Amino acid sequence: MKKEYEGQEKRQHPRTVFASQERPKLKIGLQEFEVIDISEKGVRFVNDKKVGSKGWVNGTIVFSDARAVDIDGIIVRQEGGNLGLHLISPIEANFIY
Repeated sequence: MKKEYEGQEKRQHPRTVFASQERPKLKIGLQEFEVIDISEKGVRFVNDKKVGSKGWVNGTIVFSDARAVDIDGIIVRQEGGNLGLHLISPIEANFIY
């Protein structure tokens, strides 16, 4: 079940947080990562395969209903095994909400 972020929101675009069993997958090359939350301009994902903490990321987010969207972003945050991306082109809201 996806839900809106419950913390103090400082972002321009609201985030959608995914339950662990329903998380979309971020595919980067041959690697796959779980998406924790997503907004039109950002993605936070589990960095359990240790993607570098700097630079550009090109990949595809695949949602549980098989919809997919290509993304291009830059890593802007690294916290507790998670990476945050700022997306260069926004994801259309109908993919998220």
